[in-house]
Amino acid sequence: ASLVRAQRNIGMPNGILVAVPIPDEAAPLGGEIEAAICTALQEAKEQGIKGASSTPFLLKRVNELTKGNSLKANISLVLNNAKIGAEIAKHASTAYSETRHAGIQRVQTSSNPSQTSESEQKEIYVFGGAIFDAIGYVANDLI
Repeated sequence: ASLVRAQRNIGMPNGILVAVPIPDEAAPLGGEIEAAICTALQEAKEQGIKGASSTPFLLKRVNELTKGNSLKANISLVLNNAKIGAEIAKHASTAYSETRHAGIQRVQTSSNPSQTSESEQKEIYVFGGAIFDAIGYVANDLI
């Protein structure tokens, strides 16, 4: 929240990326999942699976190899991302309200604003999440 406030105070127009690690309770599964990923990648290569077919194949195969542990770990990670995002939003909102004394913008829940009562209006905060996995291959043996 302090970082969000500092960013606003100096007028930076960019976003902030927060990397959230896998929760401690799911961390022990990391070695098992990593091994399954390596096996699935090798199988995909041997079977000539490429492009758009890669992700569904890899997800299914890693889930099979880990007997569902990779799915449990991913769910744990997504839930932890949501928890951390909500905490950041809560603290950033409080800090912003305290320093700016500005009202929260209301969003209509009805397509006809004249039919929307004050009690139907909602406060909306939007946070997103993304998981990005990248695999790089060296194309030149000299590197």
